[in-house]
Amino acid sequence: MVAAYDPGPYLVRALESVQAQSMGSWELVVVDDGSHEDLAWVTEVDDRVRRVRQENAGVSVARNVGVASTSAPVVAFLDGDDEWLPGKLDAQLRVLDSDHSISMCDTAFEIIDAQGARIGRGYEGHHRSYEELLEGCGIGLSTVAVRREAFVSAGGFDPVYRLVQDWDLFLRIAKGARLHRVDEVLARYRLHGANATRDYMLALHEAVHLLQGHRLAAKAAGNEHAASAAGMGIHRARLLFGTQAFDQALANKRKPARLLVHLWRALRLNPRFVGQSLARKLGRRSGAGAPSA
Repeated sequence: MVAAYDPGPYLVRALESVQAQSMGSWELVVVDDGSHEDLAWVTEVDDRVRRVRQENAGVSVARNVGVASTSAPVVAFLDGDDEWLPGKLDAQLRVLDSDHSISMCDTAFEIIDAQGARIGRGYEGHHRSYEELLEGCGIGLSTVAVRREAFVSAGGFDPVYRLVQDWDLFLRIAKGARLHRVDEVLARYRLHGANATRDYMLALHEAVHLLQGHRLAAKAAGNEHAASAAGMGIHRARLLFGTQAFDQALANKRKPARLLVHLWRALRLNPRFVGQSLARKLGRRSGAGAPSA
């Protein structure tokens, strides 16, 4: 299913990638989350595509509505700016059909730019178990296929979270289930201006809140392994968003007030990274000005 709110030009490519699946028995629900864009055209793409229109309620509600609008035993998600490769659904269904103890299956993926050119490989680790996911989320939503019963039992997406709702869902599913990754690259995550400059401080706040809840629950249950993993996840989140704060500082170098705000956040969250980055920049500058031998 696809949740769409003013998706722009990428939705066409996303739908085409579903049509190109080697497995022909699929149903696609596009939940139009109160878009200003006219998305009535999606139903003309293919007889297997349906559009559900709702008042704008956010991506989590839209995804939950999309799942509830279908009856298939396996549900797969696709963001409107991402793409699937042709063998994705077929490969995942083979895994789920061969081992009924597996509740959720994701795939390796690659990152592409706004024009569709490959930037690099997607996340490598933190995808095999509940404890690994507590340390960090290495699963891309557009790579996921999950059994409906597991999705429903986990409670679906929680609208409380705006930026870590995927991670939250994966943790709840993984807590009592087996996960599996298809190592073949079968999805493409598009990085572009609209999704590259998210509110990193909100994302950090949500990540810490999410992981702290799991950490406290693990301690109460005597699960020191999970509690330690959640603590590591909080530490890693601070470092990650510290690097994003530094990137924002550099992006605002012509706006001193904003630069200082982002730089101060970066120094609080990841001072070592900031120090090393500034040292490299100063070293390059001094080297550039030195006379050649």
